[in-house]
Amino acid sequence: MERVERIGRYINDQLSDDEKSRFEKEMAADESLAIEVKRYGKLYDGLASLERSEIKNTLLKLDPELRRSKFRLRPLRRYLAIAASVLLILGVGLFWYANQSLSNKALAATYFESPVTTQRTTEQHVGLLQRGIQHYENDAYEEALVSLEQVMQEEDDHAAALYYQALAHFKLQAYSKSRQVAQDANLVNDNRFKYRVEWLRILTLLAEENESDAKGMLEDVSNNVEHPYQDRAQRLVAKIASPLRILVR
Repeated sequence: MERVERIGRYINDQLSDDEKSRFEKEMAADESLAIEVKRYGKLYDGLASLERSEIKNTLLKLDPELRRSKFRLRPLRRYLAIAASVLLILGVGLFWYANQSLSNKALAATYFESPVTTQRTTEQHVGLLQRGIQHYENDAYEEALVSLEQVMQEEDDHAAALYYQALAHFKLQAYSKSRQVAQDANLVNDNRFKYRVEWLRILTLLAEENESDAKGMLEDVSNNVEHPYQDRAQRLVAKIASPLRILVR
């Protein structure tokens, strides 16, 4: 908790000049600390925008002892410091939740899916393709890519092989490669994968922090009543708009 307390004292300008100088040197050398200070600072700034009466009511709810005693509203800065300290402690859990659930990569992983596909291919390619899919379903993504690449060497417009390659690259967090292969699959113009490939491209953009382009595609899908991913797109848009996402930016 020492780290959180030091951040709180820094934000509230409660460190001595020497302590402040040392802390700022630590931030310069530790990017994660600097990011954490920035995020806690946003919480503090948000709190500072509250009316004094709102702060008083919040503190009364947080501390039953205050309700049983005579409570007088002291200068705003005093209560901001108290409330900010409380939020800094509670904020650790919020940061963990936000990073685990609401970061762009976390959202992309949550909305990713591995659909079951009925394959349509020539008899000579069934073995390699099915082997590649089996590797993929067993989480052996590197092996899957080897088998699927062998399919591509013999039939370079094989949409199923391209699609599963894109999925495997996504699972390996090679998002740029996943999007590139998904685009190749889209160019094959196989209707079995049209919407799935589009959805995968959206998720790769999001995972790569290209939020602007991802949101543009999501808006198109959300407004298309005939799109099978419309509901998922609308839910993902709502997640991206969550106020808690300020903690992961």
